[in-house]
Amino acid sequence: MVGALSRGQRDALYELVAAGELTDEQARAAVEAVESEGRARDSARARNVLVEIAGYLGAALMLVGGSVLVSGLHDTLARPLRVSVMAGLTIVFVLIGAYLGGGRNGLREQAREPGARGRIVATLFALAALTGGTAVGIGTPELDTLLPATGTALVIASLGYLALPAVPGLLAVAVAAVSVVREFANLWVGPDYSPYHGGTFLSAHNITAVALLALGIVWTVLALRGLFVAPRLALTLGVIILLLGAYWPLGSSYELWSYPVLFLVAAALLAGFARRRDPVLLVGGLIGVMMLVGEGLSDLVDSDLLGALIVLVLGAVLLLGGAVGIRRTRRGGGAERDASGGAGRG
Repeated sequence: MVGALSRGQRDALYELVAAGELTDEQARAAVEAVESEGRARDSARARNVLVEIAGYLGAALMLVGGSVLVSGLHDTLARPLRVSVMAGLTIVFVLIGAYLGGGRNGLREQAREPGARGRIVATLFALAALTGGTAVGIGTPELDTLLPATGTALVIASLGYLALPAVPGLLAVAVAAVSVVREFANLWVGPDYSPYHGGTFLSAHNITAVALLALGIVWTVLALRGLFVAPRLALTLGVIILLLGAYWPLGSSYELWSYPVLFLVAAALLAGFARRRDPVLLVGGLIGVMMLVGEGLSDLVDSDLLGALIVLVLGAVLLLGGAVGIRRTRRGGGAERDASGGAGRG
């Protein structure tokens, strides 16, 4: 319990009583004051947690209710009415978020000192992006593309994140941005081309990969510069987008250009780890290497058993070499410390 005295603090307090510095009544009053403050803090914290959970549940139930209403009564409700339901949810989420955040000044304060209220507000803004994009998607079926819907979601998510930078908004912006990239690639190529091979490099699959790589590079650079809230999470999202873009052509179409790109991405992430010592970069680089080796061997070697043995041998050699190198480095460091210590004593 916050505010409770430890055993050592109690002993020190009653040593003052034994020394005559405090009376026994004063000591008991001090203990009671501290512990009552701790109980009050614990009670307030419990209420805040319950209020936060209630806020999340309320928003989730509204979203589920609107979704069920729109999808379950798809044949009954006219399209304008279904659009109105999702647009109404968007407005409600934004208004409640703005009210709960306390307006412009309140949102700035929440951004400086994030808490339960700020997390709820950011979640409401993220849900508004989802419902706003859904409303546009329902209202524009004749366009044969979801780009207006995903673009609307990205705009709302970005505005919500700018109003209150928080993790829910960051996740919403990332998901919406990736969706926009995918829909933009499909719209660029058009319906007359295969999504994988249109007889040209400019297939939807390749354009998606290139756009994801560009998005991942920009996102990762901004995250490394600390321009996002939750820098470690932002960097993780950037690395995921980078790896997704590098691996995208290998997922179905097996474009050969993806191998050197995947190699460069993995090498850049490992080089970044060597410079910044960030574990996100290390994990991303290792995942890139594993993807590259796995896909490359499956194309170069006909036997899965032979490919697995090659990977095992290479891994064992690298692991052994690393272990030997670390041991030698430690021994060299120890010898240098002994030498410096001897020189200092001399």
